Amino acid sequence: MGLPATPRTLVPILAFLAFALLLWNTGNTPSTMSSSSTSSSRDFDPSTALSVSISGISSSSPPRVKLAVTNTHSTPVTLLRWNTPLDPMALQLGVLSLTPQGASSPLELATIALRRLMPPPEDQFVTIGPGETATNELELKPPAVNPQELGIAGKTVQVQASGEWGYVWPLGGDVVVSEWRDKIGGADSDGASRGSFVSDKHEVKF
Repeated sequence: MGLPATPRTLVPILAFLAFALLLWNTGNTPSTMSSSSTSSSRDFDPSTALSVSISGISSSSPPRVKLAVTNTHSTPVTLLRWNTPLDPMALQLGVLSLTPQGASSPLELATIALRRLMPPPEDQFVTIGPGETATNELELKPPAVNPQELGIAGKTVQVQASGEWGYVWPLGGDVVVSEWRDKIGGADSDGASRGSFVSDKHEVKF
């Protein structure tokens, strides 16, 4: 028959068990959370999560088009509208291309370059819920589009939007503004995802 355990012999055993339990918790719980967060970020791709389409807005002169961005992702998506289909200056910034019917390449439009205020104002962020759509209406007019100078007066032209998503997050707007807005354009990571976009084509007549 073995000798009964004494308090002195139990102390190192209990200490070892406590240490082992601490290591187990430290090595499993945080890594599981980190793995889940990393997986969610890695799986998000703006190129597939955001669908861009273009349509006309009645018959008008100059022609007007509506750009629509639909969130096909399972969570809210927040984007910085700059240089995207939702930018009010999208035409002047070269987001739209115009190709005359029968031509093999788009026209060379007059575009501009902007110096933006940093960090971006809060109203420059757009949040789109799952399955929801945000829109932007643009008028195809001078100085970016001058039908006489471009030789398209009275002609049919195909309009298409294309470019790069610069700053997109699979998060709500409040989170993006509070946690990431001040990091945009800086040396620290801004947490944004990036990708390309291209819409379908829409015909307009000048």
